[in-house]
Amino acid sequence: MDIGRFFKRFTKKYHENPAIDALYQMSFPVNEPVNENVEKIILDLPDMAMVFQKVEHSLLKKTLLDQIEEYDSRMGSHISKKIDERKQEAIRRKISSLTLLSFYKELCEYLKATSIAFALTDALYYEMYHSLSSGKGFAEYLDYLKIRNPQFDDQNMTPAHKFGNDISQIVSITDPTFYFIIAQQAAVICASAGKLVRWVLFDEEIEQQE
Repeated sequence: MDIGRFFKRFTKKYHENPAIDALYQMSFPVNEPVNENVEKIILDLPDMAMVFQKVEHSLLKKTLLDQIEEYDSRMGSHISKKIDERKQEAIRRKISSLTLLSFYKELCEYLKATSIAFALTDALYYEMYHSLSSGKGFAEYLDYLKIRNPQFDDQNMTPAHKFGNDISQIVSITDPTFYFIIAQQAAVICASAGKLVRWVLFDEEIEQQE
């Protein structure tokens, strides 16, 4: 047995994206190549990252900033005027957490393999932010993925609850009405992200709203 070739097999780099490389390393040693469905998703990750990053700016305005301006007009507050670039970036990262969560859920449904779906979501995170979720740029989507709230029988409501709280904290407001308005937008963001995932990865057409 060639010991050198044996260890080289475990240390060979298969992909520049560390999360994808780890997925390959996990598959190849047991002679189980990554299947065609996963390979296609891997090839589409750069496009998925580009689409998400472009759409997140649109979602920031249409689902949150516009809603906050409407809240201001109703309540006589001035929250929207206090949202500077730093706060906008913090809010956008929360939106990103929901889009990544939607990506993960779509892959779980499609692949029926949570470990691979998680690895591919980590890989998408790397494509978007050039760091791994376990590194210095720790992915906030992991918080949305792992959070549980005993107050909810349906844990699908938990990310919306967290999103409402997170945005309220960013803009420093404790009004329950504001929290509720923002929490409702989580479903809109997740639904939009899910449609984009199915469009980019599975060629599913997006229905145009009249």
